[in-house]
Order: sequence, then C-alpha cells, then structure tokens
Amino acid sequence: KQKELNREVVKALNFTRYKNTNMIYFRFILTTVVISFTSAGTFKDDLGTEFTFTGKPKIVAPAGIALTLRDFGMDENQIVATYGSWVVQGSDLDFDRLSEGSTLPADPSPEELAWLSTKVTNLSPTCLNNERCKKMDLDLLQQADPGYVILSGYKQSPSELRLKLVDSISELGYKTIYIEISQDAGSGDGTVCTDDVVNGCIGKSLIEVIEQWEALAVALGTNIPESVQNDKSDM
Repeated sequence: KQKELNREVVKALNFTRYKNTNMIYFRFILTTVVISFTSAGTFKDDLGTEFTFTGKPKIVAPAGIALTLRDFGMDENQIVATYGSWVVQGSDLDFDRLSEGSTLPADPSPEELAWLSTKVTNLSPTCLNNERCKKMDLDLLQQADPGYVILSGYKQSPSELRLKLVDSISELGYKTIYIEISQDAGSGDGTVCTDDVVNGCIGKSLIEVIEQWEALAVALGTNIPESVQNDKSDM
C-alpha cells in the first residue's frame, strides 16, 4: 500500500500542462493523497473543535454547502435537510419553473434544484430567494433529527443563521461544525479571524476551501466518486 501511495504522489507531482511557449503549471490537488495519511472519521473545524465520526452520521447544511458535499458523493440518506437561500443575489430563477433553471452560473442547476425540492427537507421555506434571510424552523430541525448541523461563515459568525438561532440549535442538543472563508494572516496556522485581529484577516484560497469541504466529506464517511478525481485532473 505504501508503494501504491508513493506512486500516486509521484504521479501527482508530475502533473503539469504547457500552453504555447509559456509554461503554466496547473498542480494536481493532492487532497486525496493527503487525506489517505490521516485518520478517517476525524475532523477539526475552524473554531478548533475536534470531531470523531462513526459511520455516516446524518447532517443538515446550508443549501449551497449541501450541493458541494453532494458533489463529493454524499447523498440524501446522509444530508437530511438544508437551510438558507438556494440562489445568489440577483438571481432570475422562477421558483414556479425550477426545471428552467437560472441564467446565473452560480445558481444551482435544474437537476440540483430538483434534488433540493424533492429529496431533502427545507428548514427555511421562506428563504429560498432571499440571500440575507437567516431563518430556520427549529420544529422541522427536530423532525429531521440530524447528528450534526453544518455552519459556514466569516469572522466566526455564521453566514446563513443568526447567532441566537445557533445558540438555540446547541440548546436542543445538536452539535455544530463550523467552517469559514477567512483566516488570521498573522498566526499562519489557519486560525479564524477575530475582532482583535481584523486588520490581519485574509481570505482562504478557493482551493483551500474546496479541500476543507472534501476533508469533511471523507471524515463523515463519504466515498469520493471517481468524477472528483477527473475534475481535479482537468483543473
């Protein structure tokens, strides 16, 4: 197995592309190789909380994050509900005609919209087209009864829920896993930004965030599909 891993590392490091006379390197993302050296079922979120998962626990996540985890192979047997807006600000999606989709690439595809509307419970039925809506029906949450609620945000503040709602979720006994898009530039260890270090706060790279969601998917017991590796190779 070690030899196989070594070969995969060499293949990944050798992955480059060239265009015309300018050498442009598109490095193959080594996430899968790196994850293979870590303990499956463990994850540390951006608040420093360490989790150890057993099997494939059920989760609730923001709609966009749920679709991201679905791309990594997680299905509705594990993603039991979503919350927050389905679309980005300025979307022209007609919610009475989901099959027609939106003209904005950032919005879910018609197939993804069909999945959101038929396969998982929507905990924020009044927030579908309102990006700033931060509501969740706690009664519906208890009916879904997940093992974990996924949160995403900035400067230790969830983007899709008000802090009082997050407190209520914890009071109901549900554990929250928090991932954000910023970090403290001063420490260099990926620590999230706080008010006292706001001037040293920078955003994570897109690839860093993607790798973090993949690491979470793997820790939650997801088998990453071959299509993900193909996407990485294309990138």
